[in-house]
Amino acid sequence: MADIGKSLELRQLRHFRAVYEARGYVKAAEKLELTQQAVSASISKLEASLGAKLFRRDCKGAVLTDAGQALLKRARIILSDVRAAVEDIDALSSGHEGEAHIGVAGDPSGGVVPRALYEIFQKHPRITVSIAAGFSQDLKRDLLEGKLDGVVAAPDQEWRSDRDLIIEELYTTKLYIVCSAKHPLANRKSVTLENLQNYPWVFPRHPALNHQTVTSIYLEEGLAPPAKFIFCDNINAGQALIVLGEYVIPGYVQLNEMLLEHNILTILPIDVDFGVRSAYLAYRRNAVLNKATLTLFDYLRDAAKIVRDKPGYYDSTPVIDNA
Repeated sequence: MADIGKSLELRQLRHFRAVYEARGYVKAAEKLELTQQAVSASISKLEASLGAKLFRRDCKGAVLTDAGQALLKRARIILSDVRAAVEDIDALSSGHEGEAHIGVAGDPSGGVVPRALYEIFQKHPRITVSIAAGFSQDLKRDLLEGKLDGVVAAPDQEWRSDRDLIIEELYTTKLYIVCSAKHPLANRKSVTLENLQNYPWVFPRHPALNHQTVTSIYLEEGLAPPAKFIFCDNINAGQALIVLGEYVIPGYVQLNEMLLEHNILTILPIDVDFGVRSAYLAYRRNAVLNKATLTLFDYLRDAAKIVRDKPGYYDSTPVIDNA
């Protein structure tokens, strides 16, 4: 074990990752602009150093063994950290500010990420940012595997720091019941759960917390939950449904801010607590983050301060969970 570190080379890890991503040596060699023999030799040398086979062949091509799976997670992190270190050095020598790679899975405010990007592009035009979208748990996995530098997410369940990740709470916002300004209930001074029973609802995809929360609230009051509902993950489609029809949706004021300001949508006055949602910034503990990523994180925190000062938010001070 003591000699493995001396024999491992970064190029071998790059070759290993390329074979995995290409599912074979031929395509990996083309991507790396090497011969197939050179790539095969590099992988063979890596396997000899580790004392384990990293790939097996099947009808789909080169498939990772258990040892290969274990190496892939660490290889991605190592290569990601090396990339960040090189970008920092490049920024010092050439003025290039580097790249930041983040994932975004929900931003109930509709504003933290866009505000941060606007500011960073105005003040640091040489910084480039790539954004991956997806479900929070998928992006969290990609973050742990080194594919991303950070994640902004508003997951259904609370995230907490652990030995691998640091979690910062950016803000917490309240859920309201939103509908069209032309909805039959829109002009009432007060609305009850019974009033909403027979109208169709829009929820994020099952088993999203919003649907579970609404169902639980109705059952606790001894009422049957709304029988008419549709699951919709697309924000624009969901907004169109409530604008054009009699749908109601547990939503965030800030995400529908423009439509509310122009009296296209309205908030129903119902004295029921439908819960809150917290948004987090997550990044790997002890990760080597480049200057571009650290700068983006600062702008995300600044944008969150602006969001927390708006109506409908809680916790005027951020929570950084470094446990």
